[in-house]
Amino acid sequence: MRDRRLTNVLLVVLAAAIFVLALVMGTRSGDFGGTDAAATETIEKSDPDYRPWFEPFWTQPGGEVESGLFAMQAALGAGFLGFVLGTFRERRKNRDAASGVASAGSGVASRRAAPGDDAATGVVTNASDGSRIA
Repeated sequence: MRDRRLTNVLLVVLAAAIFVLALVMGTRSGDFGGTDAAATETIEKSDPDYRPWFEPFWTQPGGEVESGLFAMQAALGAGFLGFVLGTFRERRKNRDAASGVASAGSGVASRRAAPGDDAATGVVTNASDGSRIA
C-alpha cells in the first residue's frame, strides 16, 4: 500500500515538473502560434499567388470558441479513456472473483472451500455432526 502511494506521489510530482518545464521553455520564445498559421505563412512566402482550394463553411466568432471546442474534445477523450480503463478493471476484478482469486488491492479476501461447505447457499456445516456453523 505504501509503495503504491509513493508511486502516485512521484507521478504527480513528475507531471508537475513536466508542466513547469514546458511553461518555462515556452515563455522564452513568446510565440504561441499554431501549425495552421505557420503553414499559411510558409505557403504565402513560397508562392504569393497561391489561392486556397476552398473556404471554410463556418468561421468561429473568436479564439475562445476554438479553445472551448478543444477543451470539450479533451474532456470527452478523457471521459472515454476513463470509461474504457474502468470497464477493463471491473472485468478483470469480476473474472478474478469468479475464479476465486483475490486481486491485489481489491480488499476482498478469498477462502478455500472446506469439507462441509455448501457452495450454492454459502452455509458452512460442522463436518463431525453436520450442524450449521454460519
